[in-house]
Amino acid sequence: MSKKLRSVNTYFWDDSFVQDLNPNGKLLFLYLLTNSLTNVLGIYEITLKRIVFDTGLTDISILKSLEAFGNLKKVFYIDSYIILPNFLKNQSMNSNMKIGAVNVYNDLPLNITQLSDYEHEVKDFETLLKALKGFENSNINIKFNINSNKETIKVKKPNLDDIKIYFKENGYKENTAIKFFKYYDTGNWNDAKGNPVKNWKQKAQSVWFKEENKIEIKELSSLEIAAQNTEAKLNRQ
Repeated sequence: MSKKLRSVNTYFWDDSFVQDLNPNGKLLFLYLLTNSLTNVLGIYEITLKRIVFDTGLTDISILKSLEAFGNLKKVFYIDSYIILPNFLKNQSMNSNMKIGAVNVYNDLPLNITQLSDYEHEVKDFETLLKALKGFENSNINIKFNINSNKETIKVKKPNLDDIKIYFKENGYKENTAIKFFKYYDTGNWNDAKGNPVKNWKQKAQSVWFKEENKIEIKELSSLEIAAQNTEAKLNRQ
């Protein structure tokens, strides 16, 4: 994997937002700025499982911190994408990096770039929008679709197999995945308030990924227990 240089100012530790975080929050926020998937734009795809593995934090702790970061407009986690709205303004950008940032943006999926789909968050992307449009390269065509018609984005309904795989990858029970599917499929993929479930993975993380729904360590079968007892007896002889 090629090395990438990202700028983290030493003022990071003096920032009032960082100072108010607990140790887990500080670790997670620094990780989101510096992990190997972070790109020059500050918008990248990463699974919850990967974050758990790299940081050693629990999924519950991570989700709670991400929710808090979102409320403070510091980090958004949308459809498995981390979005750092203030990332660009803290980077020293040369012309190649600016082109790279736009290329990354143009490769993003529609549900991320059409931020009008997230009305309560659009206004918080002004810094990112200003930075992208401020790149002084006439050969770069930037289409930041914050004013797009909502109807251009259709809710993609997942199938049961996709949900089972996602729940299993994140360490949650298959029967919980089935309940999740039946609950929203019965409601034509609208939530309890009648709003379309535009991001089913985020809905799963925020509502269904609970401690009691985790996959439990399988109990030893009778044959495995018998084998262990036999081995113990042989060791004592």
